[in-house]
Amino acid sequence: MANIDLNISPYFDDFDPNKDYLRVLYRPGFPLQAREITTLQSFMQNQIQRFGNHIFKDGSKVSEGNITVNNNVYRVFLSGSGNASFPISNARVGSILSTIGNLEGKIITNNDGTVKARVVAQPTGSVGTSNVGNLYFQYITAKEFASTGDFIYATIQTTLVQ
Repeated sequence: MANIDLNISPYFDDFDPNKDYLRVLYRPGFPLQAREITTLQSFMQNQIQRFGNHIFKDGSKVSEGNITVNNNVYRVFLSGSGNASFPISNARVGSILSTIGNLEGKIITNNDGTVKARVVAQPTGSVGTSNVGNLYFQYITAKEFASTGDFIYATIQTTLVQ
């Protein structure tokens, strides 16, 4: 990582760990300045680094760290409503676009219901608020989604409050 001088415009981060300051005071009735927020970030980063250096030494063994790999997860790219081959007007009556995040844990199917899959948690960094992107799932049925593309449906339950 490159060393960047953060004590210049636009950051003005004057944090110095050798001064042992642990607090930034804000003036009531005045808006926060970028310098104050940047200094607070530096405090937090320094405290976390000190804690990590105290708990873990270079080369320390981390026990009970397990990795789980699931090779039965598949991916499909959702094109949202921008796909000319599958315009939303050709979808089932009453269908609406959903975000990727709303599909997690749901059962998805193809148009005739012969393919079923459960949507798994999306990888860290995925944009769950979009309806365009990769959707990861595990098949429930032996039959798989068509590689040529198709609509994917999920039933999302709603509760009416009276």
